[in-house]
Amino acid sequence: MAISTPPSTGHGEMIMKNEVENMVFEEAFQELEAIVSKLESGDLTLEESIEMYEMAASLRDRCREILDQAERRVEMLVVDEGKVEIRSLE
Repeated sequence: MAISTPPSTGHGEMIMKNEVENMVFEEAFQELEAIVSKLESGDLTLEESIEMYEMAASLRDRCREILDQAERRVEMLVVDEGKVEIRSLE
């Protein structure tokens, strides 16, 4: 399924759900913010609102996936018997 990109984020481009999988966090978050604004405007038909909501859910999931990956990569400091060691969360 494809939907029109909200006017604030593109030039009438179409976003396919499978393209969301290749977005970096900033792109996905920017698209998500634009869709939320469009939904909040109340200017969409019911069908357009549903399509936008579905795309927003995909973008939200992509953002969550990226954040989860980043969290696993973060090193945390662990105090172990007076010694500080750096351990990955993985």
